[in-house]
Amino acid sequence: LEGPDDATDVIMQTADHLLSTPEFRSDDWESERRVILEEMKMYEDDHDSASRQFMLASSFHNHAYGRPIIGTRETLAAMTNDDLRRFFEQHYHSRQMHVVVMGPESHEDIVSRLDRCEFGKNRLGLTTPVIEQTRPRDGQALHSQRDMQQCNVSFIAPLEGLTGPEDYRAIRALTYYLGGGQSSPLFQKLREELGLCYYAGIDALSLRSTDALVLSGGTSPETAE
Repeated sequence: LEGPDDATDVIMQTADHLLSTPEFRSDDWESERRVILEEMKMYEDDHDSASRQFMLASSFHNHAYGRPIIGTRETLAAMTNDDLRRFFEQHYHSRQMHVVVMGPESHEDIVSRLDRCEFGKNRLGLTTPVIEQTRPRDGQALHSQRDMQQCNVSFIAPLEGLTGPEDYRAIRALTYYLGGGQSSPLFQKLREELGLCYYAGIDALSLRSTDALVLSGGTSPETAE
């Protein structure tokens, strides 16, 4: 939410109202269900998204990290408006919330305003989700065949021993240097010098209970091997 610096109270009151007394109308959910279904189709038609989801599902198997955030057709069809309301009341509360304010107000002023908010108060059965510890499964070569003119190749490798912000900043810097853009050594070698692919990159996957490096590239089926 954005506004002039003299409207902080109104902005925070509005946010508090939206979060503390949301309306869950059945008609709205049915409309949104159709929109989400179209989004699923869009992701399935996008070979980059489909390839990444296949890699996560294969690497993390039945763990939450391997399931698509948007859900599946089965979960979408089974979900009701009451399910949404119960999930909101159970998980969307102040202990799960970060508040970021940019403006002239002091930290003390913002905390004082938050103390007056109703959001998260008197909510029964509040829980904090527990994510099971996991890591990518070792030593797998998996293939998903689709009727496409392009081929996506991904490698995922766990990162061990990352303990603090310095480690994560170092990994981010390393991945950006090695494969973060068209000037990176990976892109220059695989595309510009060897002509093996039309894109290639490296990314760091940082999750609550595991970290991994992901190398991905896109090419034609003839040069995938």
